[in-house]
Amino acid sequence: MWQTLQCSNSIRVVQQCIGLLIAWPALLFATELVPQVRRPVALALVDSESHLLVANHHSGTLSAVDLRSRKVVGETRVGRSLSAFIVGQKRAIGVALDDTDSCLITGKVRGHSFYPQGKTAVGHTPVHVLLSADERRAFVASLWARQTTIVDVTTSCKPRVLATIDLPFSPLLQILLPDPRYLVVAGAFGGELALLDIETGRLLQVHRLEGNNLRGLAVSTDRQSLYVAHQILNDYPATTRGGVHWGGVLVNVIRDVKIARLHAVPPSTSPAGDLVYLGHPDRAAGDPAGLIVSNDGRQILAFAGVSEIAISDREADYFRRVAVGRRPAALMLGTKGRTIYVANMMDDSVSIVPIDASSDVRSIQLGPPRELSLVEQGEQLFYDATLSSDGWLSCHSCHTDGHTNGRLNDNFGDGSVGAPKRVLSLLGVGATGPWSWSGKVVRLEEQVRKSIRTTMRGEEPTHAQVAALAAYLRTLSPPPSLSSARQRQPGETVARGARVFRQQGCADCHQPNRFTSPEIYDVGLQDRFGNRRFNPPSLLGVSQRSALFHDGRAASVRDVLMGHRHGIAQDVSQTEIEELIDYLNSL
Repeated sequence: MWQTLQCSNSIRVVQQCIGLLIAWPALLFATELVPQVRRPVALALVDSESHLLVANHHSGTLSAVDLRSRKVVGETRVGRSLSAFIVGQKRAIGVALDDTDSCLITGKVRGHSFYPQGKTAVGHTPVHVLLSADERRAFVASLWARQTTIVDVTTSCKPRVLATIDLPFSPLLQILLPDPRYLVVAGAFGGELALLDIETGRLLQVHRLEGNNLRGLAVSTDRQSLYVAHQILNDYPATTRGGVHWGGVLVNVIRDVKIARLHAVPPSTSPAGDLVYLGHPDRAAGDPAGLIVSNDGRQILAFAGVSEIAISDREADYFRRVAVGRRPAALMLGTKGRTIYVANMMDDSVSIVPIDASSDVRSIQLGPPRELSLVEQGEQLFYDATLSSDGWLSCHSCHTDGHTNGRLNDNFGDGSVGAPKRVLSLLGVGATGPWSWSGKVVRLEEQVRKSIRTTMRGEEPTHAQVAALAAYLRTLSPPPSLSSARQRQPGETVARGARVFRQQGCADCHQPNRFTSPEIYDVGLQDRFGNRRFNPPSLLGVSQRSALFHDGRAASVRDVLMGHRHGIAQDVSQTEIEELIDYLNSL
């Protein structure tokens, strides 16, 4: 009886898979490539490493590259916008993420083709996926939902969510430790490292590194260290020409985190060991990303902001730099360890780099380009560290993917030196002028030009560059609130909190619907020079920020209202404060 039932279920599953296969649009690889902006973000070697599958974010397509002929042999649409793609090494399975539709897509890999078969909803804005050691589970990091989702992908036509783990920060990267029971999740903006037990679905520890923009994770060959490529934005020195040129304002590093210390109880605030500093004055290494370690211990990573990759010697104390395409976003090393494959996000190309003969770099265009819009030109510039002195930093280095790294920076924004201010989010910035904490900048183009000249200490930008960057910034929308990203319906406390918001006069400065205003106000807080008047940042998406107030002294809305009692009268009850917190966290 059990065997008969199993057969019946198997037939039903096969029928479902066939139905999905037939229904999936644009399944087969197109042979004629159309002009479009692709923005490649992930790579996978398939068909005995004879082909490369390239996931493209903006077009939502997979490109198939024949590595023998070095030609694109097809392209198919898989989703609306692909943020990640991975294939199994033991099973013929592929897993893609669509960050627009917030879903995971599973399918079969046959030859150099990916055949989508199933999908399931995951947390808001999925950005990274890993497979378990047996390749029967997928781990998905979701940016705005602040979650890791564990998905059963045993049957590729019917993926099933097993568990969802809430995180206290927005995640980006994940890596399995040598003991594959443990998963490390890295923060997208700040320096968080979370340790998860994937068997129990529990969050065990959260460590906070001194740094931001964690963009590369790799385990050392001796399995004792976790290498983390990231940046460190400092609040001293100020962004003078010398401060930027000599690498004092922002440094790019690889940090050696001892895996044993990740298990420490209580969690260490800084579980790291040595730092390897990347770049130097006159030739900096803006926006390190995509770290991998070869079998012989060489570290390989992208200097994404200056369009290079770097290959260390076997002692990892010297890096050979190799020019590739514009903003290398993903790296892959062939199984023999001889060839590095690079996805160049901002010029829609793939570079092939021999690890020991890096002068023989080959480039493959993923398809015919089209003329870039002003916004797309601005996107390229936003991630371009060559706009800064020596190539130390891009706009993205501080305003991570348009948001904020949450750190302090002394950049003359208020016309003074010695009172660093918190880096503001640019999500929604087009509608929240005037700009800067002082509110003195009334045109976004003026703020863009000022940032390049006095924060990044770059050359005078052209009118076209300023116009393109401003156009791009105006397209950035505020993030969803944490409660909406986790699909929590607003309850009665949110409506009551809105009344408290009005009654306490919060709306005088944070005026709906943008929840800011063009004026400056004495907010009862002062900087190191006694300045008390600031322009209020928008409260839209405030639950997605890890530091609040001009100096970052508050870590959350709750901290603002409970710890600092900012704007709260003495007669406001504890219940009303809780209602106000719920309301603000719903914006």
